Amino acid sequence: MIRHMARTSSPGDPVSGHPSPVSGRWAEEKRTLAALFALHFFLLAFQYAVKSMRQSAFVDTLGAERLPMVFFMVAVASYPLLKLYGWWVGGFGLRRLLFWGALAVAAVLPGFGRWLATGSASASVVFYLVSALAGVLLVSAFWSHAARQLDPRQARRLFAVVGAGGILGSIAGGQLARLGSFWNGPVGTLGLASAALVAAAVVLRLSTRRGEIAPIRSPAPRPDTAAAPATAAAPATPKAPTWGDLGRALASPYLRMVAALMLLTALVAQIVDLQFAWVVEGHVAGLEARTAAFGNLYSVMGLAALAFQLLVTGRIHKRLGVGFALGVLPVANGLGAAAFLVAALLAPAWVWPVAWALKATENGLRYSLDQATRELLFVPVPEKERPLAKAFIDVFVQRSAKGVAAVVLSAVSFGLLSVPQTAVLALVAVGIWWGILGSVRRRYVASFRDGLLARAPLRPEAGAPRLDLRDGAELEDLVAGLGSADPREVRHSLDLLVDHGRGRLVPPVMLAHGDPGV
Repeated sequence: MIRHMARTSSPGDPVSGHPSPVSGRWAEEKRTLAALFALHFFLLAFQYAVKSMRQSAFVDTLGAERLPMVFFMVAVASYPLLKLYGWWVGGFGLRRLLFWGALAVAAVLPGFGRWLATGSASASVVFYLVSALAGVLLVSAFWSHAARQLDPRQARRLFAVVGAGGILGSIAGGQLARLGSFWNGPVGTLGLASAALVAAAVVLRLSTRRGEIAPIRSPAPRPDTAAAPATAAAPATPKAPTWGDLGRALASPYLRMVAALMLLTALVAQIVDLQFAWVVEGHVAGLEARTAAFGNLYSVMGLAALAFQLLVTGRIHKRLGVGFALGVLPVANGLGAAAFLVAALLAPAWVWPVAWALKATENGLRYSLDQATRELLFVPVPEKERPLAKAFIDVFVQRSAKGVAAVVLSAVSFGLLSVPQTAVLALVAVGIWWGILGSVRRRYVASFRDGLLARAPLRPEAGAPRLDLRDGAELEDLVAGLGSADPREVRHSLDLLVDHGRGRLVPPVMLAHGDPGV
């Protein structure tokens, strides 16, 4: 689409030779896109460098079995932090918060590096909490900032490119952790992470001064968890959900099923995270080597997410539809959990490669195919309810799910469950997950059909979200809607088919329809 715009935009006024308004807007859009891409790259490079460091430092001092305790502390602290973040944005300004927040975190990282080098267990706990919460704050501020720089139509075209900057940043961040750990231990790793944050602040300041990213007025935050985004969906939420929003969202049976899917996804992800940390503890000795192991893992995860996004996601959506795409991740996780259990109990020599493959596949699929598919689940939600639904899922469910997962896995910290036995928990969760998928699929089709009667035609020029008619269920519903006894549904189906390039599917017999509007 970008190449098409470049070819069709007029290069300039044919008489004066001056740039046309269209070409000027296109040049400004390119500069804004480049600035957001670079900013996302450096923020994710920082995030994954410090993530490698905090995982290895905690495992080195306290052991992998105690990770659920710090998982729980991060989950509990995240939601109040996001509420405080909204207050900060209102009084301080989003762009300034992002700029000064990045510099403040960059300033304290070298001190944490020296503290961690002492081998202190308290240092590893404090650093884990501070770095995890700082990552939540900065990434949330970035996506709120990015949503203010692009209108909805631009966002749908360009957010996938901005997300790709984050994926590349996660790859780079893993390697910064590996190189820094061997160069100067924790001091080296966190020094490079600090440099990445300074680079992000410089990009933000220079791009603002040059006019490529305009200063933001009256910002409204969008707390989010986009650690490795790769979807084309634009943020649509101006505020964090409240407890009243929670009750309204749970009133929808369909959204309850979607929320259950998100909870199970987070639970299995935490189990896989714990299993890999346990394997690293048993197979890699020394803080520097463990940091390098985690760094290499995050780089491989980023490469896997990029490969899945470029080579797999579009093909599955086009040929097999949303229902099939939703089932890929639970099947992969179920096979991985079974392989991990067998290796841990019967073939210890295979635990290391199995854990590697399981972690890379789980994260690669979750941040590419599964995340892009989950965005499509919101298409049949009525347009007025969609922002609230996404806020509820993105903030409340994902944070709560991590807290629930930490409570379940605390059995490991208290010696009631071994790490290999958590594979059984994962298999049970995948079984429930698979059972819910059938209900989500049926409700997805039903919600889409019901929505045809209530919503206005989704015309692209209105900036409304486009449907993915490559999915057979949505296309089948539209064609079936042509035979409805309700003329409104027939007209809506006609509009949607034509607007999405499927007008050839409208049969000529529709010319004899009794309704003049049809």
